Amino acid sequence: MEAARDPSVEGADGPRLRRLSPEGRQARISDLVLDTGSMSAQELSEVFGVSVMTIHRDLDELQRQGVLRKARGAATDAETRTCRGAFDTEMIAAVHHQK
Repeated sequence: MEAARDPSVEGADGPRLRRLSPEGRQARISDLVLDTGSMSAQELSEVFGVSVMTIHRDLDELQRQGVLRKARGAATDAETRTCRGAFDTEMIAAVHHQK
């Protein structure tokens, strides 16, 4: 799977992304995930030119702050995930009620 390409992140800024502080990179990760809905750790690693483990540490911190949700190697918008989780819970309850 090829990494998502965001023109605001790549191009002329490409080499500078590797020099971002962890806080700067986390802010950009947050913007990307909120704009796209979700991105894998591998995609983010390719976009920012850092290791997947570095991205996992960034995602852990963003999840701790309540900005994003991390699940199965991907990050999702915390609010979207929460809304979907509530919807899924209601659907499961409705299915069980019908039985």
